[in-house]
Amino acid sequence: MTDKGRVALLIGVGGNPGAEHLLPSLAATVTADLEVLGTSLRGSGYEVRMLPNPTRNEITAAVSDFSGGAPPGSTALVYFTGHGVRIGTTDYLVPADARAPATDDAAGWEQPHVRESLLEADISRYLTDCSAGTVLWVIDACRWGVGEQGAAFGSSVVQGPPRSGFAMMTSCGPGEPSGFAETGSFFTASLARAFDPLTEATTVEQVYRAAASATHTLSLRAQRPLQKVSISYGNDLEERTRALEVAEGRRLLEPWQDVVRTSALWERVPAGDAETVAPLQDCLSRLAAQAARHVHRAQQRLPDPWADDEYPVRLLTERLPQLLPKGAELSALEVTALIAGVLLHETAWADRLSQAAELRPWLVRRRPDADGQRRHYEQITEQYPQISEKLAGAYAWLADPDDDRHAVTLWLVHRWIGERFVTDEEAVPAVLADEFVARLLDVPPPAAGERLGGRAGALSTALRAVAAGLAVGAPADDERLPPDRHLVRRTPWPLRVRPAHALNGEKALFQGLRNAS
Repeated sequence: MTDKGRVALLIGVGGNPGAEHLLPSLAATVTADLEVLGTSLRGSGYEVRMLPNPTRNEITAAVSDFSGGAPPGSTALVYFTGHGVRIGTTDYLVPADARAPATDDAAGWEQPHVRESLLEADISRYLTDCSAGTVLWVIDACRWGVGEQGAAFGSSVVQGPPRSGFAMMTSCGPGEPSGFAETGSFFTASLARAFDPLTEATTVEQVYRAAASATHTLSLRAQRPLQKVSISYGNDLEERTRALEVAEGRRLLEPWQDVVRTSALWERVPAGDAETVAPLQDCLSRLAAQAARHVHRAQQRLPDPWADDEYPVRLLTERLPQLLPKGAELSALEVTALIAGVLLHETAWADRLSQAAELRPWLVRRRPDADGQRRHYEQITEQYPQISEKLAGAYAWLADPDDDRHAVTLWLVHRWIGERFVTDEEAVPAVLADEFVARLLDVPPPAAGERLGGRAGALSTALRAVAAGLAVGAPADDERLPPDRHLVRRTPWPLRVRPAHALNGEKALFQGLRNAS
């Protein structure tokens, strides 16, 4: 049990051998759904239990055990992904041992041996012993059956545990499919994003609205039929349930992923190249997510009161576009390099912040067992004796997160990180850029400990040079830089590394670079 008081049971049924003649396998989709949602929920403080491909009895036993064991006052989330059917006016989930009629008609589904092998979507009978403060019941299932009209799937389920809040969320409405691909369902991907600790939603209602909006967007992008995500609340404690905080919530991932698509830098790309932009932006969006997670994990290890989540957004919306000469054109690859450079710089910064946590940076006196990085940090503290002396003496202040000495410590850490960009052999490690370039070129990533070679390696070197400009400034005139032309997805693109490197190194960018500067 986590200290957040949040627990989750994730149920996924990807195969139904007794019904496969009517219900296609969802094995790959369900596996992806469980993985992506489980990861997000853990990030928001949930203790997660997985139940893959269970039978009907295994589901009912697991839900009863889970609900009965939920700590008093906790938030308990129960989730199902797989097939669903409506028989008459009753909604059912399809367990792994379910049976289906020989033909898909109403009379066939009404047969007792078929209905009894299914599980009603109303799970309230298995929640009677639940002491959780709130139960969230989430279903991601297509509705199979005859005459898809009337109320939304599961909408009649409004009863949760006695004296507890209750909400039920479903992925689609009457007559609508729940869109999916092998990489996962649209709704679960959207729900996972809403629960992600790096996105803004925190309450039940906010998570629902974020999931509904993102599901709509994914359906449009995939050119699939639209689906309406629905939520219904229990008859008791509705307002409290709507406002209950069920996710961590941080405005980081969404702005970073948005700005890689909306930066004014793309306006400098010639109109004839517009068709090539979307795949590049998709790769940048994934890089933005990776960078945001690096930053988040690093700040969990060593909380940084000087952190500025909006810094990359400001660079890409204001600073870099303003530094470009009026009317200057950029290739789509050059814009990609500038945006990737900012994100790679942030990732490299975050990695060094994470490393700083191992130095115990609040200890400013020399340590005889210090390694090279610790010795470097000690040299930094000795350069600023009046600052460092504020950290000397007793360390009871470490238990108070609001004590100003945390900010003093991180001020010194920022100086250490800044010097590391200059003194390290690689200002931006190759491993960070290689993965992005492999995705950009659609080639296999290098094995652990190896580097990209050939044209992929040259492009990775070019991107790292651009990223390094944010920390080390413009390159020397005699510095050897990568070639100015690269083949990406069968298209030759100019990438003028020296101007891009210099642009990122403009002193104007350092005005307000970090609040700690």
